[in-house]
Amino acid sequence: KGYYYFNWSPSINTWYHIALERTNIAGVIFINGIEQSLTTNTAFGTNDVGNISSNLYIGQRGSGANYFSGYIDEFRISKGIARWTSNFTPPINEYDIDINTKSLLLFNNNVTDEVGKIWTPTDITFSDTIKKSGSHSAVFNGTTSFINTPDSDDFSFGTGNFTIDFWIKPDTSKEHGLINQY
Repeated sequence: KGYYYFNWSPSINTWYHIALERTNIAGVIFINGIEQSLTTNTAFGTNDVGNISSNLYIGQRGSGANYFSGYIDEFRISKGIARWTSNFTPPINEYDIDINTKSLLLFNNNVTDEVGKIWTPTDITFSDTIKKSGSHSAVFNGTTSFINTPDSDDFSFGTGNFTIDFWIKPDTSKEHGLINQY
């Protein structure tokens, strides 16, 4: 397992493309296509990332703590690929499905996974005026909104590459929980 962190203070009401990756043996985070300098507590190295065997959550961290407040659009989980290995220009169109896509939420006025995972929304609404691409984005209220899906072998990355990428637009400067499996 790996544990990396970095300090980042996003501006409110600004869209950011976030990409979390394992590329070969390193953890990498890109914000708006720019690789961030990470502090490594425990490096991935050749270690198996493992499988926590619990629900995967978007919009909160921990057991009901640190809810995300703002908008999320184009959420994708990819297994077996580090989609970017150097700085890049973030995509501006809806994501497409390929063989490595294990979950894809476009948030076009629904929480429908384009590859068939079942996500359960709690207090999610949608905006057709504040969105990154497509027809809508998901709105997270910062106090009770999240979505979750049961664990899947698709989320057990083992020793291989993976990418989790999405767009966010925070509407408050408080600490946010974005992705969690506990």
